[in-house]
Amino acid sequence: MNERELVSIIVNNYNYASFLGEAIESALGQTYPSVEVIVVDDGSTDDSRRVIERYGDRIVRVLKANGGQASAVNAGVAAARGDIVFLLDADDVLAPDIVAKVVDAFRDHPEASLVQFRLAVVDAERRPLGRCDPPLTHPLWSGDLREHILRHGNSFPCPPTSGNAARAAALRRIGPIPEDVYRYGVDQFLTMTLPLAGQVVGLDVIGGEYRVHGTNFYGGASAASRAQHAVEVAYHGWSHVKMVADRLEVKGLPSRVTDLADISLQRDRMVSLKLAPARHPIPGDRPLRAAVDGVATALRYPGTSPAWKLFQSLWFVGMAMAPRRLAVRLGEAVAVPESRDRLRQRLSGLLQVGRRPVHQPSRGG
Repeated sequence: MNERELVSIIVNNYNYASFLGEAIESALGQTYPSVEVIVVDDGSTDDSRRVIERYGDRIVRVLKANGGQASAVNAGVAAARGDIVFLLDADDVLAPDIVAKVVDAFRDHPEASLVQFRLAVVDAERRPLGRCDPPLTHPLWSGDLREHILRHGNSFPCPPTSGNAARAAALRRIGPIPEDVYRYGVDQFLTMTLPLAGQVVGLDVIGGEYRVHGTNFYGGASAASRAQHAVEVAYHGWSHVKMVADRLEVKGLPSRVTDLADISLQRDRMVSLKLAPARHPIPGDRPLRAAVDGVATALRYPGTSPAWKLFQSLWFVGMAMAPRRLAVRLGEAVAVPESRDRLRQRLSGLLQVGRRPVHQPSRGG
């Protein structure tokens, strides 16, 4: 791979006119010389298209009716000519040198299908909030993660959508992304399936900014809403993940997503059941069953200390037995990033995790 290798940056946008210009500028301002910027507007009703028009032929415009994030990403991938594809949410920005670093990573790892990097978390005005996603305390993973995916799902340190870059060929092997399931949160599908198509490279750099501004879903949703969406996408998307695995001739995925020893999914499942059971996405599911599965997952999760396993097990049992008011507090402690980070800091000395630490998979904006 050389500097003539074309890189496509797909900016997916829906009603983010106030942020869109900064995202486009960050894509156009890369130090790497061979970049095309594709802006997909997913039927915005604000001034987004006026913002897009300002850039003229500096960008490729894809204007479509509203169909959700997966629909926008699919449209962008269809228009992309590059061998490497960045997926940039319109409310985020990229660091000026991240494309060059990712191109080098793909050059050094020809078997890689996915390169991931950290994002600094900022507010609406791009003021730092003092944390990264994934957190600096969690090493990014590299290598062949297929066995982990088969047993534990995507419960490894994953950035939001904007922290992912993929080989175009791998994207087309796993795609298109199911549009009826992933109206937002396409990173859940990508981080489950791209590691099945090749190796993963985790770059320990901060390659951009993830904006939390209250109007993006995961910036403003309640613990119950976050958890329910994560479970709903995992549950309804599982058949699509299995179809990709079959297409790639990867064997060993369990028949049901709830059979994965995925600590993040099991926690979300418990929070959803306890905090808003009427809207829980899995028919017939019960807190006791979720507690049994959660404890079993915690006890066999790799690279974790006995203290961590005990803490997680007690949390699942406590959630199953707790009255709603206490369950809300326990659920928010693990489902809301800010609360989870504070809890992790307080318990970091006790709950050391090993070479492959546990991280709640991040979902896109």
